[in-house]
Amino acid sequence: PILILAVGVLSFVIFSGMKKPPEEKAEVDNTPIVAVEPITVAPMTLEISSYGVVKPKYETELVAQVSGQIVELSDAFVRGGFVKKGQLLARIDPNDYDAALIDAQANMASARSALQQEVAQGKVAEREWKQIADSSPTELSLRKPQLAQELARVKAAQASVLRAQRNVERTEIRAPYDAMIGSRNVGLGSFVGTGSMIGKVLGTDTAEIRLPVADNQLRFLKN
Repeated sequence: PILILAVGVLSFVIFSGMKKPPEEKAEVDNTPIVAVEPITVAPMTLEISSYGVVKPKYETELVAQVSGQIVELSDAFVRGGFVKKGQLLARIDPNDYDAALIDAQANMASARSALQQEVAQGKVAEREWKQIADSSPTELSLRKPQLAQELARVKAAQASVLRAQRNVERTEIRAPYDAMIGSRNVGLGSFVGTGSMIGKVLGTDTAEIRLPVADNQLRFLKN
C-alpha cells in the first residue's frame, strides 16, 4: 500500500508539472459606442390599407309626369353616356298639351274681357245710382257680386294656364345635374304613362367610397 501511494503521488507531481499554464488574452474594451443626434418633431403619415366600391353621391330615377308617346331621344341618352345639367334626354309628344295650353289661354282672355265689361258696368251703375237717388247704393245695385264672380273666373283661368304650361314643360325630360346615364327604360315610339320609369342618372360631381377599417387602426384616422 505504501508503494502504491508513493507511485500515485509521484504520478500526480509529474503530470502537474507537464500542465501548461493558461494563455493570457489581451484585454478587450467592451464600452458601447453611442451616437448622439438632436431630436426634431415632424408630422408622420401612417398608411392604412382598405378597399371599397366607388358610388355616386346622387342617384335620380327619371319618371314621366305626363303621359304620351316618346317622339325624341338624345344620342347621349344611353347607358354609360355623359350628359350635362339641363340637357334634353327625351321628349313626350307635346301636341295635346300645346292645344290644352292654347285653350286655357283663350279661356283666360275671355274671362279677362268679361271682367273688364263687369268693371265698366259697375261704374255705370254707380254713376246712374247717384243721379237717381240720394241714398247709399247696395252692393247688388253696384254689381259687386257679379264683379267678384268674374274675378274668380279670371283666377281660375290663370290657374288653368299655369297648369297647362307645366304640362308642356313636363313633356321634356332633362338631366337634373351633370351625370352619367345608369339605365334607359324607353325607346323611340314607346308610350309612357304618368309615373312610368324613363331611366336613371348617376351624379358625376361627387363620389363616395365606403372603406372598412380594422378596429386596431381606427386610432390612426384623423378626426
